[in-house]
Amino acid sequence: MSVGMSRFDILEGLRDRFQNSRLADVVSGMWLGRAPDDTQPPYIVMSNVSGGPPREGMNGRKLQTLAVEITIYSVERGLEEILHLFDLQCDVFDDYQYEVKDGAVIMVQRGGDMLEELGEDEGNGWLCRVEYTVLADNLVRTQAD
Repeated sequence: MSVGMSRFDILEGLRDRFQNSRLADVVSGMWLGRAPDDTQPPYIVMSNVSGGPPREGMNGRKLQTLAVEITIYSVERGLEEILHLFDLQCDVFDDYQYEVKDGAVIMVQRGGDMLEELGEDEGNGWLCRVEYTVLADNLVRTQAD
């Protein structure tokens, strides 16, 4: 019997990392996919943009690569808040490696990032999209292990 991680497990692992950070102290929360309509900014949404099925790696390990987008929403008109939140997010996720469960390891590397000004119908303010490549190294175990 093999033991692995689903995409949801990987995203939950990233959210766990967030919840134990200074960033979690200054935003109203992080949601997977979409924040509730009544969410007060600043807040964060994390999405799995793409990724394939696990593939066999060396020594009986399964590897899975996901593209994850983390978006910070702020209604402050100036750049100070969104840039501060971006810096905190980088502290949490950039080049981070950690064990999630059952010996599986997640490695996170930042790709690109983009600031975008929001219009009046979106509440003014800013959003910052950051793309991460997430490599999940999942051990494959047998029932005898």
